[in-house]
Amino acid sequence: MFPGIYKIKVDSVEYKLEPISGGVPPISGAQIIWDGEKFVSVGGVVGDELVDSPLGIFPDGRVIILENRGKIMPFGENGFFAFGLLGHKVSKIDGNFVILGGTKFNIKSLSYAREIGRFSRVGLERLISFKVEGSSIIWDEISPYSLTLPTARIRPSVFAIDEKSVLMWGGITSDLDTAPEKSMYALSKNQDGKYSWNPFLPYSISMIYGVKNSCEAESIVRILKVKQTEYGEIDEGVDLDKNIPPRGTVFLWNGEKVILKGEEVVRRVVIVGDFTGQENFSGMVGVYIYQDGRVVFTKLKPKAKFRKEFVFPRISPPCSATFQDNKFLYVLNQNEIYVFRFKDYEVIFEDQVSK
Repeated sequence: MFPGIYKIKVDSVEYKLEPISGGVPPISGAQIIWDGEKFVSVGGVVGDELVDSPLGIFPDGRVIILENRGKIMPFGENGFFAFGLLGHKVSKIDGNFVILGGTKFNIKSLSYAREIGRFSRVGLERLISFKVEGSSIIWDEISPYSLTLPTARIRPSVFAIDEKSVLMWGGITSDLDTAPEKSMYALSKNQDGKYSWNPFLPYSISMIYGVKNSCEAESIVRILKVKQTEYGEIDEGVDLDKNIPPRGTVFLWNGEKVILKGEEVVRRVVIVGDFTGQENFSGMVGVYIYQDGRVVFTKLKPKAKFRKEFVFPRISPPCSATFQDNKFLYVLNQNEIYVFRFKDYEVIFEDQVSK
């Protein structure tokens, strides 16, 4: 992606990027999704030439040009995205992928299109979705209902908040690439099968930032609910860093004798990007999606050596992020991989016993 498509390998304690294959072209700015069999690349540019066909890239390095089928043709002289697409994001909603945001180009040469102004932002009143079947992409379109339609934008942060809803946050709405949007919108598939855009407010956040140049990765957090107890034998073998004990286990936590009452699994999306608000910073924001539907945003402040706050380098697209080996890997370019360790649990007291 920098440019090129790489796999991450770990050698002892060192992470490295290796090209997935010498036969894969050095694509930059594409969006890559996994269809269960292969990686699918949509959009992007090779050198100065925009990629106007979706590609299938197998783990062994084989590359195929995917056949376009369906109700709408995305690329080509009369296609929805014309000759190319950059600055977009892809997410999944109700089993299909949907493309949100970005810039479409009417000339195959990126520099020439920019020179003579043959490009435009992709609107959000008519969306393109697709599913992958073997060596074909089946394209469709979505016309979501909205009382307040979000503005077309480039490089928003996009991620699913449940199986039938996708959140779009931030991005650039001006060709001048100035301050990003602070607004959040949810694209939802309703019970009647129709789609709608609705303004979105998170459950809890100290302030709303704008975000651009972002990349996202998802994992889970396991929340343990415990209660102080005076009864039961302490299980000395409990090590939360290695495994979660069964419900009803009695163990010591922070010097207190507690019993495990239950467990909740929470989806966590970590976003790295350039943020603006009352303060401007390049850094990390965590989004926690609870089983009851709450979506909580919080600024994350990872520590570096000597307990000092880690200072993020200035971010510019493209970047990439993933969870691997229970560690969060943020990749800025081929030579810069930043590794952060997250605990996959949080312990919360349900109540306290009066003594």
